[in-house]
Amino acid sequence: MDGRPPPGLTSLQPARRQVAPQPVRMPAQGYGSQSPKRPQTGSPAPAQQGRPQQGTSAPPQAQQAPPVKRETAESKVRRFYVDSGLSAPPPPARPDVRNVPVTSHGAEQLAAAGDWSGVLRMAATPEWRQQSPPAERVRRAHVEAIAYIKVKRPEEAYRVLSSISADCPDVPFSLKLLRASVAGHTAAEQLHLLLAAVNREHDAPLADQRRKAVTLELAKCYLARNDAAPALQVLAALAAQYPTDTRVLQRYSIALLQTGHVHEAQRQCDALVELPVDTPGREQALTTIPGLLATCNGDAKGAFTHFAKNKDARDCANTNNMAVSFMYNKHVPHAVKLLEQTARVNPEGLTGVAAWNLATLYDMMSDPGDRKSVLEAVAATYKGADFVSGYQPAPVARGVSGPPAGAAPAGRGHPHRST
Repeated sequence: MDGRPPPGLTSLQPARRQVAPQPVRMPAQGYGSQSPKRPQTGSPAPAQQGRPQQGTSAPPQAQQAPPVKRETAESKVRRFYVDSGLSAPPPPARPDVRNVPVTSHGAEQLAAAGDWSGVLRMAATPEWRQQSPPAERVRRAHVEAIAYIKVKRPEEAYRVLSSISADCPDVPFSLKLLRASVAGHTAAEQLHLLLAAVNREHDAPLADQRRKAVTLELAKCYLARNDAAPALQVLAALAAQYPTDTRVLQRYSIALLQTGHVHEAQRQCDALVELPVDTPGREQALTTIPGLLATCNGDAKGAFTHFAKNKDARDCANTNNMAVSFMYNKHVPHAVKLLEQTARVNPEGLTGVAAWNLATLYDMMSDPGDRKSVLEAVAATYKGADFVSGYQPAPVARGVSGPPAGAAPAGRGHPHRST
């Protein structure tokens, strides 16, 4: 035989019995079932564990971003001082409102630390309203009213002062003046009534002192309402009555500049020059008024020369005026450096106007970074959180000689001069 099977056979193995294929029954899928899911038709078979399937790549694992660490206020304060070579002074001790006695003395401790919100939280406690001697109630009303004024709620201050005036008729004159000054649209009328009462007093030295205080507050009230004519009228009468009082002459000169009467302000400045050299306040007035005059006349360099006569680096008001002169000369980096240096040397003496102007100058820089947040941390550390959140600059009266067009960014306004 040639080894080939006989005809009719296809294999030397015995023929097997043909069995019809039976369907495979899959176990029911349910909670806890461990049976694998049947792969879909046309989909690649699952790769063995530990070995990726040939021709395919494992999907990339999503990398979780590391948590962002927020910089603390203490770190920002240190960073504010590190570039200047100075060390940050220790922040003032701020008492905890929970550990301060609910008395006028405790409220005055919080006020001294700039914690005006703490004063108002104390004033909202039942212990604050308990019956106490009249002198204690007057002191409590005074510090509570000041706290409301600091957080820009003068109507609440007027309510507190009106209540104490009704309960205690013999309130001090300072509270009467404060109540009249926060009376809103009736402030001018109430100040006039108070001035009439002062003019009827028989104690001449005391009446003179009070008359000056009421008149200056009345002029401030008129200027805040953009009502220049009566403001200048009362100040002119006061300057004629006290021709050697540098405070009155300085306030009158500034009001004249605010209302655009530059030539009359120059006359008042000449009157300051003619005063005796030893007149109290003469030197400071002759530093501020000529500088403001030069600014209104467009002579920013001359203004800087006058302001630079004051060598006190801790005088924030004078430094602010110098910085505004730098800004008018388009030297924004110099203005920023000057205000920052003053804030480092005397952080507790930082004024609201200077802080606002420094933030404005940061907006004018091409790359300010996070300087504004650092400034807020410094102000909150040394002046309190209410200083940062409560300050808003007063509107400038009409007629003020402003900076060149386009000098300040939109939405914030021009930097304010300190007067």
